[in-house]
Amino acid sequence: MANVWRGFLINLQFFTIIPIRKEIQMTQSNLRGMLITLPLFGLFIGMFYAFTLAGLIHLTSLSNLAIAILFLLLMVILTGGIHVDGWIDMSDALFSYQDKQKRLEIMDDPRVGAFGVLGLLFLVIVKFLFIYEVISTAEPYLFIYIVFIPFFSRLFTGIGLVLIKPAKEKGLAYLFHSTDSNIINLYLIYIIPILIILSIYNLKYMLGFIFLLCLIGILYILFKRFTTREFGGLTGDLSGAGIEGVELILWFLMWLLHYYVMAGL
Repeated sequence: MANVWRGFLINLQFFTIIPIRKEIQMTQSNLRGMLITLPLFGLFIGMFYAFTLAGLIHLTSLSNLAIAILFLLLMVILTGGIHVDGWIDMSDALFSYQDKQKRLEIMDDPRVGAFGVLGLLFLVIVKFLFIYEVISTAEPYLFIYIVFIPFFSRLFTGIGLVLIKPAKEKGLAYLFHSTDSNIINLYLIYIIPILIILSIYNLKYMLGFIFLLCLIGILYILFKRFTTREFGGLTGDLSGAGIEGVELILWFLMWLLHYYVMAGL
């Protein structure tokens, strides 16, 4: 259990700006704990997002436009922009139309190219559109789904770090990679209680959760093919881009829910 707790703290240290004033050694057992707790870390982030957004909507007189901008900034600032950086680097490398090795070199380059800028603009504008229109309803289901968006994106990342080989023998993906497939089985420990709680609370939420699980499975298969074909494997930047991509798709689904399913909830 101590290794699991230290693994959770590693998630906080690497993927948030929350100050953890404790030096944690990157031992194999601690890194395994990091992967085990990655979905829980996402759930923690999601709860923080949901409570913060609820406070902005219900406890302030800010406009929906201001709330959407502040909430979008919160998501970037809390993570230190590390996932957005991965999205930018992936965009630069992917649209360079170079071979795999050259693409890996481009992602290692600290400079930002034109495709990285365009990729960032696309990500920010589209995500802002989804957030702005979704929060205009402030329906109760909104906050429940917001809790699960980071959960699913980190679940997706955890699966990738276990099942997709690193593209190079350095970097975060290589550091966090594990060949222990039992970690995937341990994720059921989180999924099963969530399904039980949602089925008791509202059967529609449970069915929605199952649908999203299936979607994550499909996205993982596509992501694995994409990273292997275009880059020769997984890197830290691609993991960050994967988180941003999955969350963008989930916000898109919430946006569709806002228009087509809201009346049935």
